[in-house]
This record gives sequence, structure tokens and C-alpha cells, in this order.
Amino acid sequence: MVEKGHFVVYSSDEKRFVLPLEYLKNKIVMELFQLAEEEFGLQGNEHITLPCDTALMEYVIGLIKRKAYSKRHVVPLSYLRNNIFLELLKLSEEELLHQNVKEVEEDSSH
Repeated sequence: MVEKGHFVVYSSDEKRFVLPLEYLKNKIVMELFQLAEEEFGLQGNEHITLPCDTALMEYVIGLIKRKAYSKRHVVPLSYLRNNIFLELLKLSEEELLHQNVKEVEEDSSH
């Protein structure tokens, strides 16, 4: 049973994560869902497995909790060989670029 306002996903190494529904608004989480669909297809009534291991899931959750998308972080070099991490890195770079453009536009309109 899952607490109201939460949903469950599993990492590729089968660790269970209970996440708040508000995470469904997060671009990184949505990207993970899209990558899961591409890799595993739609699973119907089965549990949702995301295409990343426990360590990467915990890292992503930590970023979301701290809302730390635009800060610098130290990551293990092994993550640079992980395609999912590279996709998320690309997504965060695009989001950061979009935020910077928006800030410049707001500054120039004042």
C-alpha cells in the first residue's frame, strides 16, 4: 500500500522508491518515464521500472529535493558512461539554458 499523494517506481536493480506525486511535474522524472517507455515499453498493470540503478535514482531524488538543477555537483566518473545519466545531463543543460534566456529577457524588459 502506498501513502496517499505518492506513487511507486523501481530502479533497474529492483529497489522500490515511493515518491510524492508532485515529482510528476518535474522534467527529470518525466524524462525518466519517457526513457523507461522507450526501453521497456508500456507495462500495463506491472510496476514501473525506470532505466537507472539505485545510486542514480538516489542522486536524482537528491537533486529534486534540493531543487539543485543549476548548481554544480560532483558525480562519480562512472556516471559518464551511463546513457541515462547523459540524457538527464543534456535535459538539465537545456533547462538551464532556457532559464538563463528567460532571465536575460526579463532583465532587458526592465
